[in-house]
Amino acid sequence: MNVQKLWETLHASPELSLQEVHTLEILKSFIKNETDLELHDEKNWIYAVHEEPGADKTIVIRAEIDAIPKPGGGVFHGCGHDGHTAMAAGTAAAIKGRKLGKNVIFLFQPGEEIGAGAAYCMPLFDRYKIDMVLACHNLPGYELGSFIYTENTFACASEGLKMSFSGHQAHAAYPEDGLNPAGCVARTISELMGVAASLENTRGRRLTIINAQVGNPDYGISPGFGSVSVTIRAENDEYLKVLEQDVLKIAEANAAQDGLGFTYDIKDPFHATVNDAGIAEILSVAGKSAACSWKHEEAPVVRWSEDFGLFSTKAKAFYWGLGSGINQPGLHTENYVFPKELLDKGIRIWMEMIRTA
Repeated sequence: MNVQKLWETLHASPELSLQEVHTLEILKSFIKNETDLELHDEKNWIYAVHEEPGADKTIVIRAEIDAIPKPGGGVFHGCGHDGHTAMAAGTAAAIKGRKLGKNVIFLFQPGEEIGAGAAYCMPLFDRYKIDMVLACHNLPGYELGSFIYTENTFACASEGLKMSFSGHQAHAAYPEDGLNPAGCVARTISELMGVAASLENTRGRRLTIINAQVGNPDYGISPGFGSVSVTIRAENDEYLKVLEQDVLKIAEANAAQDGLGFTYDIKDPFHATVNDAGIAEILSVAGKSAACSWKHEEAPVVRWSEDFGLFSTKAKAFYWGLGSGINQPGLHTENYVFPKELLDKGIRIWMEMIRTA
């Protein structure tokens, strides 16, 4: 099976996060038949090892394997993980029989889209002394086949916050007998919109209100509960924590003002994807030499988050972008398809990075 056929097979078999059963079977078959790597099956994730006697450096190339829900129903590879996976697997095939002077591990990670998959793969870093971990993502809006990099934050840290307010339910005819959190919810939303506006001129920090609720549509009840949910993001984990505390301070103060109970939950936390400056300096040279063009970006390159940041807590990390076309539909949009023309380009860049690392 050549790499384009592998991509076509993966593209036709999309599976949601932590449900990638058939995807893993496709990859295991490819690795067994097309590479000379040692395959390790961890049930919901796999990795394959090229190991050389006496090699004193080990690098990890990570590819994510999950797909996303399709607008209107179904599942599709609307983020290009099929392409990333095919490029990594194709690189694994390309090093067959070669002496590289280093060890290379190809990690195929589940559950990236929900921020849960990297945690499953962390035992890898206890089994091997890993010097660097690398990954890439296709980027619509950039020239097809171009190399995009930064020496700092590539993708933002983010998390969801659900803030809940509890009062006392009453009959809608006698609201004074209860404690309705509607006013608190309204004030909290208004103040958080002010915070959101103040962040618009920053490159990475954002606050987005995604849901609000007060009771249920029952016209005989003055409700006793309400909530406001937001997504926050920042260019590093430290700034995210500061923004989190600012948001919670507003919500908690409004709850106290009205005598309401207050609790909160953190949802879908993502570490920032931060590149090691030294590794970036070395590998950006490799990327530039193998790409058709290149662009250095100020950090963060993108405001979305990536379930790769967790790996950077265990090894030096480098995350790079591969341009998927100026007019390519955006990631997660219904018309997006990974450009198959990128497969060979991505493999050439990976091969050059392996040689240079």
